[in-house]
Amino acid sequence: MNKRAHASRAATLLASGAESDLPYAALELRMAMEVIAYEKLRLYAPRLPAAVLDKWQPPQAMRALLEFEPLATQNKRMRMARTTEDGTPLGPWIDLGEHRSFNVSWLRKAYNKLGSFLHVPSPRKAAQGIATAAAASSMRDDLLEILKEVEHVAASRSDLSLARTIEFNCAACESLIICNEDGARTTQRAICLDPLCAAEHYVEFSADGGVMLHLIATEFDCMACKAPVPVEDRKLAIGYEFACPECREVHVISTAHWGYSLKTNVAVKGA
Repeated sequence: MNKRAHASRAATLLASGAESDLPYAALELRMAMEVIAYEKLRLYAPRLPAAVLDKWQPPQAMRALLEFEPLATQNKRMRMARTTEDGTPLGPWIDLGEHRSFNVSWLRKAYNKLGSFLHVPSPRKAAQGIATAAAASSMRDDLLEILKEVEHVAASRSDLSLARTIEFNCAACESLIICNEDGARTTQRAICLDPLCAAEHYVEFSADGGVMLHLIATEFDCMACKAPVPVEDRKLAIGYEFACPECREVHVISTAHWGYSLKTNVAVKGA
């Protein structure tokens, strides 16, 4: 079933007025989101490993799209016309359709909310009377709001891929990383597309056109064998455990210390 069919079924279920139809409407909306996300991802499928594609849920798929095409989640209308060398149209513009997509933060929140509607209330919530007619009314309002956005995006009949991408192997898990070149030049960042890894890398472009990828990590010396142990910066927190790759001794981060200095002063103060 296609995205518009799922949205239509959700609208029909919501229009019935039956409280028992609300979870089924939530399911139809969730399935519509999944169809839309994977349709867009299919544009990039030839460049992606099947093992990575199979692990993505719709919110992860939409975030991955931003690695390929920074404008992938922006709505835009496409037109075409023959032009002169300076870009002046020689005739009328031909409308090719409108590209519509979800905002990634909205998609994540709405997708998770729909998932929560598919479960019965916990015993605690049921005992507190949370599962009442008022709760059902609030759920219906949420579903109608989500339906409005899903119908808007589902009505789009155009998708395109304009990205120029670069490829690397993840420094943490060796999975293939594909990112948009212009986006990487702007953010100087690339993220592993495997949701089980998601390691962050610093991207460095040299003057001769070369590209270098560095794991964003801090290196520690193993307290048992002195071997260097890289730990990703995003994981640095009190209580985080990591093992030495050489001797397998486990370490735990127990304290934190930051230093700072003036740019024109070599003296460093502890904080």
